[in-house]
Formats: sequence, C-alpha cells, structure tokens
Amino acid sequence: LDRLRVCSTEADALTDTQFVSEAAVEDLELKQQLFARIEECVANDTILASNTSTHPMTRIAEGMRHPGRALVTHPFNPPHIIPLVEVIPGVRTSTETTQTAYDFLQRVGKMAVRLDKEIPGFLVNRIQVAIIREVLDLLDRGIASAEDIDRAVRGSAGLRLAALGPL
Repeated sequence: LDRLRVCSTEADALTDTQFVSEAAVEDLELKQQLFARIEECVANDTILASNTSTHPMTRIAEGMRHPGRALVTHPFNPPHIIPLVEVIPGVRTSTETTQTAYDFLQRVGKMAVRLDKEIPGFLVNRIQVAIIREVLDLLDRGIASAEDIDRAVRGSAGLRLAALGPL
C-alpha cells in the first residue's frame, strides 16, 4: 500500500511509467482515445497494455504512433486469486514488447500465457464458452439436473483440468 499514489490527472498518473495497463469499459472508440492520450504522456518505449476481453489490440492501436509497444494482457477475475493472464500481441506489436510483457507478468507472480494470433474471445473464454454451451445443452435436454451437472464437473473434470490441463 505504501507504493500506491493517488493522482489528480492522467498525465500525473503516467509520469515515469514503464508499463501501463488500462481497464476502461469495453468501448473500442473510448479505448482508442485513451491509448492516444496515454501515448502523449509516456516515453516511446513504455509498454501500453489493455485488459480488454473484447477488442483485438490491432483495432485499439489503429491510431497509435507507436503500435509496436501495445498489446493485450487479459487477466481473469478475481485477479488477486486467479493467476492466469493471457498475453496477446496485435499484428504490429513487436516481439520485444510481447516478451517483455510476458517476462514482467511472470516476475510479478502471474501465470502468463502467450497467444500467437488474435482471435475473438482469446483462449480461455473460448474454451469456457464451449463447455458452457455443452452444459446448457445437457440441461435443456433433461439429461441431468443443474445440481448434478455442477457436482459432476466439480468432482471430475474441474479437478483434473486444474491439475493437468486438457492436453
């Protein structure tokens, strides 16, 4: 808590930063405007990250002067408990930016996972939606109750996936 600093302006908050992560609402135009403002206040080598779960960095960075330093770092809620952060470069993100962000996240105790291509929903949300789609189908078809489906997943695949992963 001693390292937290309350700032009255964006410019003040961005002084002497090396890594900036925005968490604005999921509005593409708003994020594009925010990145343009941030870019004016930081050094050319400052990494700019978005925690978006919707927009590809390629779209967010369209108007940036230095899009090679921008990427998505997508954490999962609650982020102080769930260690995973997806690292997704845009088409113009530099390899150095991607690796530096990945290394930084690992150093601060996160479990960074790099995606090699932008894809809607990224990695984990796509897997989660596939599972939910199947569970809802099973429930709709009357195969089992919601309670039994939840118990079955928690007592088998949930434990197995957490320990071993799907592959």
